[in-house]
Amino acid sequence: MTRITIRMQAETPPVSDAEDPLASLGGGGGGPTGGGVSSLVDDDPLASLGPIPERMLGQRQEHPSDPSVALDQLNAELGRLRESKSDSALFRAYQLSPQIFDDAHKGAFLHTENYVVKAAADRMIAYWEARADLFGEDRMLLPMDKSGSLREEDS
Repeated sequence: MTRITIRMQAETPPVSDAEDPLASLGGGGGGPTGGGVSSLVDDDPLASLGPIPERMLGQRQEHPSDPSVALDQLNAELGRLRESKSDSALFRAYQLSPQIFDDAHKGAFLHTENYVVKAAADRMIAYWEARADLFGEDRMLLPMDKSGSLREEDS
């Protein structure tokens, strides 16, 4: 028969700020009840990030069992957006170089936005606008490496 022994340990007295090396991390005296690290644990660690954008609330979707469905939905959403945002850098780039916009390119935006199709389409538009602003219309389609858009002689 195995014997189990449980030892009770007396509560550790609070440590003063002078003795507590972690006291500077948060609110006042150290120890388990005087602040120190425990006050950091009690606080909401996400509170400093601000409010969650409304587009992200309640929209998390799991990776679909068939990613082609999400790609089809994204293609349909981009088709709808083409009518209202035809002057955007995304659609200008597509007209000039449609081979860039393969399933892998679109899939990266879907994955980043947790397969929320509208958010992925919005991110694609913002990405191509930023790329056009940074590199200009003439270089936004070049590869993002030193042989393309990131040539040193143009810096």
